[in-house]
Amino acid sequence: MTAVPRIIQVEVTTRCQLKCRFCPRTALKDRWRSEDISWDNFAGILPYVHKAGLVHLQGWGEPLLHPGIWKMAGAVREKGGRVSMTTNGVLMDEAAVKKICEAGLDFVAVSLAGASTATHDLLRAGSSLDQICENVARLSGMKSRPVVHLVMQMMKPNIEELPGLVVLAAKLGVDRVIAPNLDYLPVGEMEQLKVFGREKDAGLEDIVREALARGKELGVDVQVYPLEPDENVPVCRDDPLHSVVINVWGEAVPCVYLSMPFGGDIPRVYRGETGTVGRFAYGKVAGGLKYVLENREARSFRDAFKRRIEYARLDRIKAMALLAMPGIRSVPRSMQKSSEFQVVPLTPSAMPPAPLQCRTCYKLYGI
Repeated sequence: MTAVPRIIQVEVTTRCQLKCRFCPRTALKDRWRSEDISWDNFAGILPYVHKAGLVHLQGWGEPLLHPGIWKMAGAVREKGGRVSMTTNGVLMDEAAVKKICEAGLDFVAVSLAGASTATHDLLRAGSSLDQICENVARLSGMKSRPVVHLVMQMMKPNIEELPGLVVLAAKLGVDRVIAPNLDYLPVGEMEQLKVFGREKDAGLEDIVREALARGKELGVDVQVYPLEPDENVPVCRDDPLHSVVINVWGEAVPCVYLSMPFGGDIPRVYRGETGTVGRFAYGKVAGGLKYVLENREARSFRDAFKRRIEYARLDRIKAMALLAMPGIRSVPRSMQKSSEFQVVPLTPSAMPPAPLQCRTCYKLYGI
């Protein structure tokens, strides 16, 4: 990582007005701390935003609940930075849409839980798909507006609606549909919601192909995350080598999954086994973001991924050389086992180990 990352994600708040069935805030409500980031903690990033590629306002809460959201977005723009936001869309009324456009946001991602009222309103208790669609259409119809995304975490109750979501996006004037997985499971009961798995599912593949085809037909960019884990992914999509999260307490952390807003270890279900991982932070940004990102903890965490990337690069070169040699076949190799959950690898691999906190995170495997 250079002195300033490409993406600085800011957890504006850990408060939310919804009670989504799949959200850790709902599952872990007895431990949850609902707080807003202070201006002092936010201001710690401002000297660096002009060198960053993007400042994204998103965490474990709903950004539009923070009374200072527009001041923060404006401050980033005034310092020459680009700014974006993810919202549940409930509070994106006419006044908020006007503010979004005035603040010059580069893109706004709106989270949905389905393409039908029945599915969305059941999974995202406290919200109305019809109202959110009205809000999204209002934003998409503005003359000078940001790029608009619809985001739907793929789960068993909504996966069949993915092609319909693309159609809905086109109807609302949305630019892109993104379909990530429900990849963090805080409690065992949530396992029944996830759709990804180790075996190919022809039915799910058909749904994804239809969604991609609809997108091509309707002019909507569609991005669907893989449904099968890959043991040989060197670094997750969050890419801690080039991004950082500033949590609600002003700490620089690799990702939101290592910074849940409560005390103590973080519960995690991985491949049917329940365990915990320790909270992890590089340090507070009050003393300067670039100094925190170059301390021993931060360098050690990133170095593990650098080794994995280098291994993957060399392995590709080796594989190309072997393919050029007739009669040579690759030999399965063992992978260092995670000491936390004591699980076996998905597939044999000699990839250098990721940081201990990441080995039982589905994101590490491309999900």
